[in-house]
This record gives sequence, C-alpha cells and structure tokens, in this order.
Amino acid sequence: MADIFVNSAAVGAANGTTKTDAYTTLAAAFAGALTKDDFIKVAHTHSESTAGVLTYGANAQDPETTPTEPLKIISMDFGSDVATAGAVVAATGTTNDVVFSDGHMYFYGITFKSQDDIFVGNTSNGIKVTFEECTLELTGVSSTDAIALGSLSTNLANEITLINSNLKFGNIAQGLSFTSSAVLFRWIGGAVSGPTYPDNLFEIVSRGVNAFVRGIDFSGMGSGKNLVLCDGVSSQHHWVHFEGCLLGASLTITNADPIHPGRVFASHCQVGTDADPVFAMHYRTSVGLVEIDAARYRDGGASDGERATPYSWSMTSNAGAFELYHPLYSPPICGWLDGDGSTAYTLRVYVASGGTLQDDEAWVEFLGQNDGATNSLYARKTTRPAPLVAPADLTTDGVSTYTGADVGTKQYVEVTYTPDKPGPFQLRVALAKPSERMTVDPLVYISPVVETNERAYLIPGLGFIHEGDLPAVAASGGSFALWE
Repeated sequence: MADIFVNSAAVGAANGTTKTDAYTTLAAAFAGALTKDDFIKVAHTHSESTAGVLTYGANAQDPETTPTEPLKIISMDFGSDVATAGAVVAATGTTNDVVFSDGHMYFYGITFKSQDDIFVGNTSNGIKVTFEECTLELTGVSSTDAIALGSLSTNLANEITLINSNLKFGNIAQGLSFTSSAVLFRWIGGAVSGPTYPDNLFEIVSRGVNAFVRGIDFSGMGSGKNLVLCDGVSSQHHWVHFEGCLLGASLTITNADPIHPGRVFASHCQVGTDADPVFAMHYRTSVGLVEIDAARYRDGGASDGERATPYSWSMTSNAGAFELYHPLYSPPICGWLDGDGSTAYTLRVYVASGGTLQDDEAWVEFLGQNDGATNSLYARKTTRPAPLVAPADLTTDGVSTYTGADVGTKQYVEVTYTPDKPGPFQLRVALAKPSERMTVDPLVYISPVVETNERAYLIPGLGFIHEGDLPAVAASGGSFALWE
C-alpha cells in the first residue's frame, strides 16, 4: 500500500511520494503504477485546469474478473489529514472530455469539470465507480454535451454510485445520458445545482438500466422540466425509482409512457413543505400510469393523516392494455393477517369509474401465507377469470359515496383467504381495459377484524404505525391503507 500525493501548489520533486513532493496533476498520479491498496491523496485546495482530455482508470482494480478493493482518490486537508471536499479538476476546450474509463475507483470530495462531456465507464466492461461528496459539472454550453453513464458498446455492464454528490449543467439541453450498455446507477443524496437546469434530466438510450435515486434535491427543476424522457425511442428496458426527493413546482416526472418493459416509479416525493400527496406515488409503465389523486376519492377512504380529505389511486391505462392478458398493475398493498387455519378473511377493494367494469378488465391478485383451505405452500389468489370464460360484472357497491369526476359507477372486488398462521400479505390491483381511468381506494377492508398484539407496519412515507394507534373500527370489519 502506498500513499500518493497530489497538490497543484506543491514545489518539490513532483513524484507524489510526500506532500512536499506531490504530483501537481491528478493525471500524473494515475500515470504511475497503481495497486488496489493505494490511496491518492489530493489536497483539498488543489485546483488544476488542463486544455486536454483527462482520463482516469484503474486496470489493476477490475471488479469484473476479481472482487477487489477500489483505488481510493481522496480530497483531504494536508494539515490535519482529514478528508475534506474542495479539490477541483477541470478539462478546458470544447473537445476535451473528462473520462473515467475502467476498473474499480472511489472518489471523495473532488469537483470534476468538463467543457465537453463527462464519461463514466464508456470503454470497459464491469467498471465500478463511486463518487462521494463530489460534483460532476459541465461548464460548456453546447446542447450536445452530456454526463454519459455506461459504455458505448451494447454488450457491457457497469455500476455507478453517487453519494451526497451534485450535478451541474451549462445548457438546458444537457443531462444524464445512459448510453448503450447495462447500467446499475445509484444516486443517494445530493442535488441538481443551478443556475442552469436541464429540460430532461434522464435520457435513457441503453437497454437494461436500473436506477435508484433517493433524497435528491430537484427543487430547481420546475415548470417545463422533466425527470425522465420517454420519447418512444430512447426509454427502453429500464427501471427508474425516485424516492424521497424534493421536486420543483410543476415538475413532470415522466412526459409519456415508457416503451415496454420500461417503468418509472416515484414514491414519497414532495414539493417544498407541501403535504399534498400528489407526488407521494407515481408509477408509470408501458401500459399506463398509477398515481395519487387528491381530487377524486371515496369518502371515508384512505388517508395519509396529513390532509383533511382522503385520497385515491388513479389508474389510467393506455391503448396498450388488453382485457385479461395485458393489464396495468398498481404497486402492492402490504399488510398482516392473523391466521389459525380456520378463520376465513375477506379482503375487499373499492373502485369507481365512468362505466361498469368486468372481471377481465379489473381484478385483484393476492399473495399470502399457506391457505388452510387448500393446503398450498403459499396462497396465490386472483379474481381474474380463466381464459375463455365469459367475463362478469364486478359487484355493485351500493353504499359508498365518492367525490370528484368519473366516479359514477361504484363497484368492488374481493378475495377470501384462510391463512393457517399469522403472516404478511401483498395485494395488487390490475386494470386491463384499454384507455380507461379507474379510481381505487387503497384502504383495504378486512372482515373479520384483524386481532393483533401491537404489531407494527412499515408504511413508506409515514413510518412505523402500530395497530394500537389506528382508529377503532366496527366489530364487523377492520381496515387500513398500506402501500409501497
């Protein structure tokens, strides 16, 4: 293991062996023989600007062939030897990129600037790069510049992680471009920093992108801005999940439905301190959109505990939905049931729409513990009819009242289940009628009452809820709204 030092202000031998003799550029440190145990320690006051392409790679640290410790490049205070963000590395010139080419690397506290593109993992397979407390910044104003993640070759796969790191752009047409390879992308904490914000942040032209984005400040991106570009060409075969992010007012999460099987899921995001749950759940697939709706809801239905009125899930299918065979699915409703092998529970979901729905157009699917009635290893139940069976209307709901438009036809769907032991369950709603909007109350009605001993449920966005904290329910039935 060796410590290699970098400081643009060093006046020694420039061989990287000591702080006094530090290399004056990061590229010089990478030009030497590096091993997986090495630390490249960069002065937090370091500032370099190079009129050329800057390429950083660590061939000796190839996570594709052998799990290895990463090469570590740390911005630090040379006086206290404490990791301290502040180092700046810049490539100037409109044709000069910053490139992170190969290997396994960890960067801390460094701002990388490029007047052209920034490429991460553009040439090699199996690259694994982590940026913590870093900034990736495009200083050029060309509309074709991008922060490109992943290889330009279709047969490569890379893993890229940002932790408490920021992105900056120089033109509204720039953004994050996922190129041709498969990419696992994590971005946990940080922001898109102004003053220039891209019109479309994520442009995905590759197949097999999995992106998890949590706790990011997008508040500077408002009206006219879009998180994920779904243009009918570029949005193929990806899964993008935003969780707990701060959004700008009128920001669009997706502009259109992605190409199958792509999907975009946003959960528990908000605009400022607004408690309105509109952004609490947004789930978009090639078949349509499921999102929180505060304008139409079942009176007395699901509530987030913040608003004075309930909310619903609005499920809107497109022309790609097809009765019985190709539905739009909701996220799972998750909960707990007691079980003794003899008590049969009925789980009911209330829906409303502009016209009568049949069971091949809307149904529920249930997964739970072993069903004592059938003695199955696990219980999978559905109200969907078998192929070639004539569909039937859903059961009329003659009791509920709704607020809002297109909720005149009220129906419900339910499953019966006899668990042989206590345990969790999942229930999801399907809408297979093309070009239809259905309002779903995600508060599940359970009969008989679920008797528990202060079991806690983890409700994303709300935290742990103990059943003893829930309002008392009538002896004829209990209910709760759990979703993730």
